[in-house]
Amino acid sequence: MACGVGSYFMKHAERKKYDPNAEVDFLELIGYSATGYGLGSLAGTLPDIIEPATDPNHRKTFHSLVAGAAVTWGTIKLVTDTDLSHEVKTAVAVTGASYISHLVLDADTPKGLPII
Repeated sequence: MACGVGSYFMKHAERKKYDPNAEVDFLELIGYSATGYGLGSLAGTLPDIIEPATDPNHRKTFHSLVAGAAVTWGTIKLVTDTDLSHEVKTAVAVTGASYISHLVLDADTPKGLPII
């Protein structure tokens, strides 16, 4: 949710450059917040949705260091793409960071993460 709020205010600051009287649109702010929350929640649980924790050795491909590296690379690639809008870049950044945060937390457990 914080990412959605931050993204909204970055966009609002850009608007203020062109229209100093621009006011905060609270419905749009709520929309950005809800979208950030939804994307973050989904992406943060995605590894366990794909590979459910049905046994202690459930961590395989989508809970791996390689998956983390692939998500990081893809996120950076898309966020630095000049053809994408601010909203799309923000959505990609939130999604990628949320997925990676799941892996980072899992890496700090006794089982850790597999390479692949």
